[in-house]
Amino acid sequence: QLGLQPSEPDSPQSTKIDLTLIARTINEYLSADGENTPQFKIAQLHEIEVTTPEFDNVLRVDSNGVNMFEVYKGFDVIVDYWEVPKKKKSKKKSGKAAKEVGGTTDDTANQDQQQQQEEEEPKKTQKIIEGKLVGRDEEKDVTLINVKGRIIKIKNDMIESVTLPKAKREKGAK
Repeated sequence: QLGLQPSEPDSPQSTKIDLTLIARTINEYLSADGENTPQFKIAQLHEIEVTTPEFDNVLRVDSNGVNMFEVYKGFDVIVDYWEVPKKKKSKKKSGKAAKEVGGTTDDTANQDQQQQQEEEEPKKTQKIIEGKLVGRDEEKDVTLINVKGRIIKIKNDMIESVTLPKAKREKGAK
């Protein structure tokens, strides 16, 4: 059994899992009895990784008020968001112009058609972009992403998730 004691037992962070403390304690335990012990051989032959399953690489403002968008500014991110296609402006002939061409001027039919177009919500499409996180502006309600040198503004209410990409391993690392 490993005795894990937080460095400051009365601190508010003492209830959190300290992965560094766990890793150090495991290494101390494995090397405590010397080089000729089975524990030391285990440490030599195997790599011990201490990780937490709680971190899912999704950026958010957590319950302690830590804004992960501030912490990870400049990092590569993947943004999953909804995009509403821009409405195309179409010129319609109305009134006198319609009469001149020989068309009808049924105002009620035109008004009904316009109301239906306005009431129909444009279909949202889901998009994913990759870029560097510039920041999140809560006042303007947008998240800023640098994609190939261009700053893209995405409304916060349209964002499904902002995640960090999976970690890449360097050449030669096991």
